[in-house]
Amino acid sequence: MSSAGKIMDIARRALAAQQTGLTITGHNIANVNTPGYSRQRLTLQSNTPALTEWGFIGTGVSIQSIGRIRDGFVDAEIRSEKQDLGRWLYRERIMSEIEDVFNEPSDTGLAAVMNDFWDSWGELSNNPQSVSARQWVQQVGIHLVNTFNHLHERLTDLQANLNNELQLGLEEVNTILHQIGDLNEKITYSESKGVVANDYRDRRDLLLEQLSELVGVRATERDDGMVTITLSGQVLLERNMVNELGTRERGINYIAVSDPTWSVDKSPVSLVNGRLHGIIEMRDEVIVEQFDQLDELANTLVDRVNALHQTGFGLNGSTTGIDFFDSNTTGARNIALDINVLSDANMIAASADGTPGDGSIAMDIFDLREARILSGDTVTADEYFAAMMGNLGVRSQEATFMRENQELMVQQLQNQQSSISGVSLDEEMTNLIKYQHAYEAAARLITTVDEMMQTILDMV
Repeated sequence: MSSAGKIMDIARRALAAQQTGLTITGHNIANVNTPGYSRQRLTLQSNTPALTEWGFIGTGVSIQSIGRIRDGFVDAEIRSEKQDLGRWLYRERIMSEIEDVFNEPSDTGLAAVMNDFWDSWGELSNNPQSVSARQWVQQVGIHLVNTFNHLHERLTDLQANLNNELQLGLEEVNTILHQIGDLNEKITYSESKGVVANDYRDRRDLLLEQLSELVGVRATERDDGMVTITLSGQVLLERNMVNELGTRERGINYIAVSDPTWSVDKSPVSLVNGRLHGIIEMRDEVIVEQFDQLDELANTLVDRVNALHQTGFGLNGSTTGIDFFDSNTTGARNIALDINVLSDANMIAASADGTPGDGSIAMDIFDLREARILSGDTVTADEYFAAMMGNLGVRSQEATFMRENQELMVQQLQNQQSSISGVSLDEEMTNLIKYQHAYEAAARLITTVDEMMQTILDMV
């Protein structure tokens, strides 16, 4: 009876082990499409054998561990590359939006409007006594200042939208950090009882990837299973304690923007890489550069056109010394026509001496089209704006190229990660059959021992 009992115990352990294997296989199959899930593997080991007078006799099987298949080095590489990917994805998107703002080349863009502006002065120089020619100059001038105003307004709206996205992104970072902190506690509590917290670790790794796409963080796992997260050398998360990110406002280009800070003392935070770094780059550098260039173009046109216009005379020798553009305004945001020109097209100067039929001032203004008046008097207004658009195109192409490269690199790493950690249905079906047959054999062993015991009982 003692030997039969030992066999029965071996069979019982075998049933439990194979049943656990079936459970883990089912869990893997159920999560084949779950983002961030790592396949789990049951590791069995032979029980300590019992010493008898005939030697050691096995005592069956026991479960050594239920582990997850994961490569920490590949995980760290994915997080690192996703930081760059997040930045370039955002740069590509915003560069495209800036190009949409300028809408070049087109029949309604600033280049076409400036072309009409120069043409209108050329027409006036040929017909200096024409009221309709002056009205055309007036209307094209209105169109030009409205175009400058509209471009500035749209860039301002884009800058404000980026600022809102930065604020939402910082809130998302804090939320993810708190979730990782909670998982830190759950993982340590579970594993302190000798249970590997596979599913909790999967969720934490997925959150770390999401966090890395937002900001350039560094995650280090401690001996107790918790991860410590740092940003620019300062601790963001220790155990379950989060050093939250906040904001501090400042003015820029007529709007208030938010800069990232540490919530505890409002000291500035340097965001390195990630989507939020891309937002700040576009908001504070690229768009500001567009503002500056647009303002320089508008201010130069105002100064050069006004300088000539003030020396000329309007229709029928009307008063000289009048500006064409309002000299009390600066930049693309405020550029406007002078109130005299706006209210009466006859005040537009064409003549240099008031003589009827003289269009020399209008011709001088028309000649500004070919004058090198920008970038240290090295380029014309048209060339300056064309260079602006060309630079935008180059930057946009660079962002697309870098985004494609980063996507390819991340995809290759994710494929490598999937080959290590991903669930293979073919493999799981093989395991399913293996554990099923082993379970059936263990059950058959119990039936056999029961028959043996019944035979002995019948002999008594």
